[in-house]
Amino acid sequence: LGEMAGSIAHEINNPLSIILGKSQMLKAYLDTKTLNEEKLNATISSIVSNSQRISGAIKDLRDFAQDDVADQFE
Repeated sequence: LGEMAGSIAHEINNPLSIILGKSQMLKAYLDTKTLNEEKLNATISSIVSNSQRISGAIKDLRDFAQDDVADQFE
């Protein structure tokens, strides 16, 4: 159970760290007025893809947790 919890934490924490870093980069670009369309598109794409990765991991967890709902009680 501990190994599974560690894997789950990693699957969520890794893309979350990327999202945080990219968001901080956007803020820095805005603060220094060095934000251009190319940087903006690349950063937003990374944020979106990593958000989708987290969403998929959570969906998989939910599906796993609810898998036994259809099982009959014995």
